[in-house]
Amino acid sequence: MINSNMFHGIVVRICGRILLNVMATKRSVHISLSSTKGFPAHRCEAVTIGHAYEIDPRRYSFDNRVREHFSLFQYTLAGEGCFRGATGSDTIAMTPGRGFLVNCPSDTAYWLPEGRTWEFVYLLFVGDMARHHVDQLIAAHGSVFELPATSSPIDLLQRTYADAAAGIVSDKYLLSARVYQFLMELYRQALPCEQMVPAIDRVVRFIEQDYRNPALSVDDLAKRAGLSKFHFSRLFRQQLGVSPFVYVTQVRMNRARDLLLSTTMPIKQLSQSVGFRDYSYFCRAFRHHNRTTPAALRRAKRC
Repeated sequence: MINSNMFHGIVVRICGRILLNVMATKRSVHISLSSTKGFPAHRCEAVTIGHAYEIDPRRYSFDNRVREHFSLFQYTLAGEGCFRGATGSDTIAMTPGRGFLVNCPSDTAYWLPEGRTWEFVYLLFVGDMARHHVDQLIAAHGSVFELPATSSPIDLLQRTYADAAAGIVSDKYLLSARVYQFLMELYRQALPCEQMVPAIDRVVRFIEQDYRNPALSVDDLAKRAGLSKFHFSRLFRQQLGVSPFVYVTQVRMNRARDLLLSTTMPIKQLSQSVGFRDYSYFCRAFRHHNRTTPAALRRAKRC
């Protein structure tokens, strides 16, 4: 059994090696992306990305005042953990949809409370540039982010994890660019130009509930928003940075990826369950979105 303290430490591993830790009926996967030896200190350098499931509060508790130098983003998928900012500040329940961002060492802590389980994805990275951006984000927004699973930072985090698990992405410069892109997506969420207008917010919530409907169309969404198709599409892109069609596809792809990694559902049936009538189109769209095939992603998860 791998000690949890190793998971978030700065470790030197061969690029792409998968560390497995079997916990109860779920499996934690921690993928070391690069060595920390010999890289320029100014880089955003991805070190480890993972999908973890913690069940033992005695083993999973971290005081970041005594940690090594690194930056960490951790996002809750299920269950619940705890996060505390500076000493004396309130403890925040890290429920699904919440993530925290920290630089270490720092006067922060996170842990698994008694009687809970905690399932999450995380990205551990290093570099002076990365630390600067993390400091800026925390100063502007705080350490805790409320982010739907379909938001651009979480979509990018999940895609990077899937790519690493499948062995698709290993180039350290590409990984560095992914870290920088992830931080920029957090800026987009933390420093919005304006609040989401009610009509678009209403449609986003509807999409997250009705994405399984293969007949869902931009015309339907525009009617639900009470806007013309042209005005709705323009406003949607202004608010979320992508077209309604792309957003619906992202939601479906996120769910498809979750089902591929967490179930044994036949892939054709899975494609229909997330709103695709045409299996061939689903496979092409999945490959375009994830840079791997559905079958390859599932095989990589089993390795």
